[in-house]
Amino acid sequence: MIEDDPQKLKETTTMTTNTAVSTFDTQSQHVTLLQSGGLIGFGVLALLPNGVISTLLGALVDEGRLTEAGVGVTAMFEAVLMAATLIGCSMFMAPRRLRATAFGVTVALTAANLATRGASGEMLNVVRGVAGVAEGLMMWLGASMIVRTRNPARTSALKFLVLSLSQLAVSGLLTGIVLPQFGADGAYVLIGAITMTGCILAFFAADSLGELPGAKGRVRGNPTPLGWVALFAVLVYTGALSAVIIYTVPLAQSFGLSVTSARTAVSVYLGASILGSFLAAIIAGRVSYVLVLSCTTLCFLGIWSVYALSLGTVSFILATGMSGVVAMFVAPFVTPMLIDIDPSRRTALQGGGAQLLSGGLGPFIAATVIPFGGTHMVLVASSTMLLTGIAMIMLIIKYNRTLIRDRAVLQTAISAEA
Repeated sequence: MIEDDPQKLKETTTMTTNTAVSTFDTQSQHVTLLQSGGLIGFGVLALLPNGVISTLLGALVDEGRLTEAGVGVTAMFEAVLMAATLIGCSMFMAPRRLRATAFGVTVALTAANLATRGASGEMLNVVRGVAGVAEGLMMWLGASMIVRTRNPARTSALKFLVLSLSQLAVSGLLTGIVLPQFGADGAYVLIGAITMTGCILAFFAADSLGELPGAKGRVRGNPTPLGWVALFAVLVYTGALSAVIIYTVPLAQSFGLSVTSARTAVSVYLGASILGSFLAAIIAGRVSYVLVLSCTTLCFLGIWSVYALSLGTVSFILATGMSGVVAMFVAPFVTPMLIDIDPSRRTALQGGGAQLLSGGLGPFIAATVIPFGGTHMVLVASSTMLLTGIAMIMLIIKYNRTLIRDRAVLQTAISAEA
């Protein structure tokens, strides 16, 4: 574990925080709380299907419209296009005419969700790919606002809290009413109807935003070289989590659980994630992200070990619930880590893209290893990715803090000579 050095890092952290407050107040002072909430709400809408994607894709498998290996491919296709859109918008688009963008993307995503009815095979991938592009634009709207707030980690945690509550409600509707009566088509109609609420959010959303805090007048996000490396590490780390989440239903069935039990586990995951988001919102800014990342890594390895032991329905559901707590707890702490590595917040703006891309990378790798040993291989691949990712993250943090110390020493020497 890497030890924090508050004395050495205090100046950098203070500078970043003060810059964020100053920039938000002067460049975006026209943005009210309601307007910022409208933009952040699009981040919730974009990620809403992700929390129930294992249920949605599992229903398609049950109806014979998607193979078990195809689950990973379909999830990857949508997530990759979602991430690519977010990254591209962050790098090349200025946050202007946001209301018009919000209206347009809401209509596009609703149409894509409704078009999923009856789709199968390659057509299913095409439709979900279109949905991924629209979801990426929605994510950009929310992320552009979050990185401009005074405490991005806490804002992100609150967003995940609202997201968790929404996903739990949708999951309950899907498993209790929609899927038993209307199947997968009914599920995507429900998702499409919820997406239409974006038209209401667009009325309240801010129409433009100011420069990024500390980015010297720039409004676009172009990460530093070290920032790109950090984003790749985040991609690998969160890809491990995405693989297991996507394959929750197939994993449950491979361990002998019924479809109903598997869907119950997903609902428990979503319900437990509310607790994780709530805890993150409370302690964000008070606890080191290094400690959080280290502890959550151990938790995930323990949870997946419980899966592998196949101790029965109750243990699987409880382990899945704990996974929901840990996953939502750790998610907001990626933002402060990226801000420490790049105080201009350009890298942090791309953090969502890396995590979204992991939603494609993880399931894709899982899909490639399943033929070699069945669904159980998902746990092996995810554990390998998790350990690789946390090792990379710790090395990057250590290297970045060494650079900060060296610069401080050099600056002190220059000042002494002067």
